[in-house]
Amino acid sequence: MSELEEAEGARGVHLPRRGIADGPLETELQAGPLEVAATSKGTASAVPFFWPLLCRLARDIPAKAQDQSKGRQMGTVSERVEAGRSFEEAVSYAVGHRIRVEIIVALHDLDTASAIELSRIVHQPLSTVTHHLRELLKAGSIHIDRTEKVKSVNQHYYRLINPLFYTDEEMQALSEEERKEVTRVVLQGVTAEALASFWAGYLHDDPRSFLGWNWFNVDAQGRGEIADEQAKSWRRIREIEKEAAARCEESGEERTSIVVAGLSFRRSRPAARRENEGFDAW
Repeated sequence: MSELEEAEGARGVHLPRRGIADGPLETELQAGPLEVAATSKGTASAVPFFWPLLCRLARDIPAKAQDQSKGRQMGTVSERVEAGRSFEEAVSYAVGHRIRVEIIVALHDLDTASAIELSRIVHQPLSTVTHHLRELLKAGSIHIDRTEKVKSVNQHYYRLINPLFYTDEEMQALSEEERKEVTRVVLQGVTAEALASFWAGYLHDDPRSFLGWNWFNVDAQGRGEIADEQAKSWRRIREIEKEAAARCEESGEERTSIVVAGLSFRRSRPAARRENEGFDAW
């Protein structure tokens, strides 16, 4: 008996999520491949390359265990070869369909889940969810965390490929392929969370949403100062979360999950920034 045949009688977790369509979604988002600019080895010594400290933690993992878990946290070459997609193409594919986006977001907070549980969460037929899980697995975006015997069926539990927390020095010590994989996973997570929030109506309804991007033309010192400023802001946000937790413990107020993302990277095309009175005056 297959996992599909056992679906009707199985029990799973049902976590309602606002903004998810009840019916099947068949339309693919027409998103082209993401262009990723990589610093060449020839310029690495002249221009420092700073890695943001914004990799999402799957859980707190001791430093001594990092080397043992890196291989498990990141997709294998064989998985990507099977799908025939590069790192860049895998990101575009993962966030190129709404159901895959909702699966990724659900796995962010569930950690692990079966196809049956995910089907109930995203309100889609099990066969549809199973198809997208299979494709995400081939692309190296998720992996099978464990398999449990449910009656006569082997039920897989899926987990996202999440990077560990890396310092600048640790990122530099990784191979080019490993750095690409970490970058891919962060882009995938940020993009999926933003799209899901947009569909749920939160991205534009929240009066305190901060949405902004631009490019800034700076020298090597300026590049370093931007990275340092972002790291300082990130540490302050962590402090704000702790302060909010203490207040809510006293007041009983329910906390809200706010996605905070930080990106700063070399633009694929150097260009002078157009004048913008509103932006420059802010």
